[in-house]
Amino acid sequence: MSGGEPGQPRRLREALREDRALIGVMSLYALAALPFGAFRPVGHWIAATAVTAAITGAAVWLYLPAWDVWRESRRSGVRLAARNVARRLRRTWPERLARWLLILVVLRVFFEGVRTFKSAIPLLHPFSWDAPLMELDRVLHFGRHPWQWLHPMLGRPGITRALDWAYDAWYGVALYGLVAFACSGRNELRARFLWSFVLAWILLATVAAAIFSSAGPCYYGAVTGLADPYAPLMTYLGQASAERPLHALETQALLWAGYTGRIQPALGIAAMPSLHVAMPVLLATATWSISRALSGAFAAYAAVILVGSVHLGWHYAVDGYFSALAVPLLWWAVGRALGPGTRSRGVPARAMDAAAPG
Repeated sequence: MSGGEPGQPRRLREALREDRALIGVMSLYALAALPFGAFRPVGHWIAATAVTAAITGAAVWLYLPAWDVWRESRRSGVRLAARNVARRLRRTWPERLARWLLILVVLRVFFEGVRTFKSAIPLLHPFSWDAPLMELDRVLHFGRHPWQWLHPMLGRPGITRALDWAYDAWYGVALYGLVAFACSGRNELRARFLWSFVLAWILLATVAAAIFSSAGPCYYGAVTGLADPYAPLMTYLGQASAERPLHALETQALLWAGYTGRIQPALGIAAMPSLHVAMPVLLATATWSISRALSGAFAAYAAVILVGSVHLGWHYAVDGYFSALAVPLLWWAVGRALGPGTRSRGVPARAMDAAAPG
């Protein structure tokens, strides 16, 4: 069946309408952010979109089909599997293209809104929760700060660099997870994941972050003016970074420069809650019905990120605990709201069979 046969343009239009409610919510969120700061220049958008197109395009058009071939080849052999997958790609390209455009265009606009709101949080609600969160951390961890419990085990430059690398890998893990679910043929699971993903960024990264406005341990002394219990940790991280720079410290310096107005536009600082923990927890929750092993791997990665966020001075431990509890509740609430048997509109389930893992 050829990609240009009658009906394909109509299917593309239907696929683009499939996520109209979700696109509407993301667009309204981005528009609501406009009064709080300017979006970045056109040149940045072109460069960022080109990078996003390259990364996500490789996944949508190369990696996910290759995954399908590998999965089917165990039953029917590589040649037959490749032929079957190629046939499905010719049949489902409108849906795949529409779902790629959702990631490439709409989500880019949405995350520009996330950045703008994040930058505005200290203006809307100046940092005031660092001291209470620090004290809550100390009380919950038997009178010691979490980093003090971890430091005897993790306070070695090699381990610190490994956690720094794992923390950086979060971007790739979160992006691939988003791509895989956005292109999934399991329409019910796909809809539930995308709504949970978007609402996590709105409710946790914007609403909760504004309520519990905090900068995090690495900035504790600077924003509170109090004695800094994290100074020894930051001194150690500086020493560990002297031999081979830690990306965490470089990024913390960049964010602080934006906050203090030395560079524009600011990228925003917000500690509570931790979206770095929230995203792998969401992936662990969403993949539970697909593969217990994969879900366990994402849960383990979430634990590594939680430990790394404390050890690298990014977060109070309670920032991660909050996310680890909030995301499953959000997943449950979205499932209840969508209802059993909910399907994304516009694209029959069979149209995207095996379009992505799961």
